[in-house]
Amino acid sequence: MFVTAPSTTDATGVDALRESFAGLMQAVRRLRGREAQQRCQMSFAQYSLLRALAEGDLSSGQLAATAGLTSAATTQMVDCLEREGVVERRRSGEDRRVVVLHLTDEGRRRHDVKHAEVEEQWSTALAGLDEAELRDAALVLGRVTRMIDEL
Repeated sequence: MFVTAPSTTDATGVDALRESFAGLMQAVRRLRGREAQQRCQMSFAQYSLLRALAEGDLSSGQLAATAGLTSAATTQMVDCLEREGVVERRRSGEDRRVVVLHLTDEGRRRHDVKHAEVEEQWSTALAGLDEAELRDAALVLGRVTRMIDEL
């Protein structure tokens, strides 16, 4: 159940935002729980790696930073994705000492399929909001993100 507004009619905007944010965090935890049980499907964390690599080759450290994951988690996921033929490790053309991660054709295909699904979900979820509302929402989410990073 996703909570979009507080249950009391006299709640402030901050209360409504706080309760909606709590609902969002619960939805993220449910997503992670579902993903842990679905071994055959791409997780959202794996998708975030593929999305970053779709823009170009990255070192493991760059990929971890771009995806907002720890180096250990990134390495573990990349090892799995490499076994599945989705990514491959290559020597950098600029510096042969550096190993970069590269999407294979299969990785590109999987990325494109998942990306289309995610984009459709975003479009459906945000239908009816105008540009100003979306920019306001982005501003609020940015502030909440900074607040959490400072906790």
